[in-house]
Amino acid sequence: MALPAGTPHVAAPAVAALGRGCTCCEKRADLVREVARLAARPDVDYVLVEAAGSAYPQEVAEALVGDGHGDGDAGAGRAGAGDGVAIDTMVTVVDAGVFLEHLAGDLEVGEVVGGVNADADADADADAGGRTVAEVLAAQVEFCDVVVVNKIDTVPGGGDSVTAQQVLAVLRKLNPTARIVLATHGHVDPTAVVGTGLFDMDRAAHSAGWMHELSAAAPTPEPSSADAGRARPARVDGRGGVESFVYRARRPFSAARLADALELPWDGLLRSKGYFWLATRGRISGLWQTAGKAWSGEPVAPWQATLPPDAREPGVELEGDWDAVWGDRQTEVVFVGVGMDEAGFRARLDGCLLSDAEMSQGEGCWAQMEDPLPPWEVAGGVH
Repeated sequence: MALPAGTPHVAAPAVAALGRGCTCCEKRADLVREVARLAARPDVDYVLVEAAGSAYPQEVAEALVGDGHGDGDAGAGRAGAGDGVAIDTMVTVVDAGVFLEHLAGDLEVGEVVGGVNADADADADADAGGRTVAEVLAAQVEFCDVVVVNKIDTVPGGGDSVTAQQVLAVLRKLNPTARIVLATHGHVDPTAVVGTGLFDMDRAAHSAGWMHELSAAAPTPEPSSADAGRARPARVDGRGGVESFVYRARRPFSAARLADALELPWDGLLRSKGYFWLATRGRISGLWQTAGKAWSGEPVAPWQATLPPDAREPGVELEGDWDAVWGDRQTEVVFVGVGMDEAGFRARLDGCLLSDAEMSQGEGCWAQMEDPLPPWEVAGGVH
């Protein structure tokens, strides 16, 4: 959608159809070309891109601006579409009436149909790769400048109800820096989403609430024996009883026991994300994340402690969380939910950590332990 120059307040903007699934997979090139074409027109100031409902906004942004290191101002989103293009605002729209239900559920993207761009959604679903609605929804909220909470009037009890406050509190937990705009029937003041100048690629990539939680919750002294999950008081948002806590541990998980624990119900949990240490894959850090009932663990990078000293990040050994024995190897995961059993969750995770006897066996034995979790494909082989 191209907005004519002069003002974002227009009655009949020009609309360019980019084809089904235009922001997903091979169609991203079409998006970049079309944005560049529209940006070259002297009568266009803004281009509004409506992504498919299953699209990850960070992928869309990267298609346009690459790594964000362009020739413009530091951090500004200079686009591959041309030097005259920058991302102004990244907006995520959520349906207040079903937000919590979808975030807590296990529906796959293809099972939910709807939205203005339904044709694009239908085609993009084929490329969703088994992603759940909860995974996509969490990612969309975590990577944006503005969250438009639509259909707030459809929440039982209205905007002042406990449910409505829970929706807003969860949004703040997922992305504490995003502006939240309430809407009914999709009516939004254009100045709230156009011409804001809010987007910054680096800031957006670090706007997720779990990153803020890890930075805010400094590690506590180590327990003397079990090195179990280091407890800190849960952070509670009084507007709806939404809470969060950080689980930390300085010894690795047993993959077999963790796999069993992940099969159990985690009542009240909406989102968790962070880094984890797996005994059988002790050289590679893992990215832990859950959204709804779906868990995934993916390889990130070698732990700094496993690298030769001259290959490590400068000064990493001087950081406060560097352990004399294990270096940077640890688990740090943020949990967000409503009515979670924090003590029960911690005890369950502690039970997945290696015992003292297992720790004494050493890393060579750890690598031979049972590991039923999905394998990681990394440079040099499969782990």
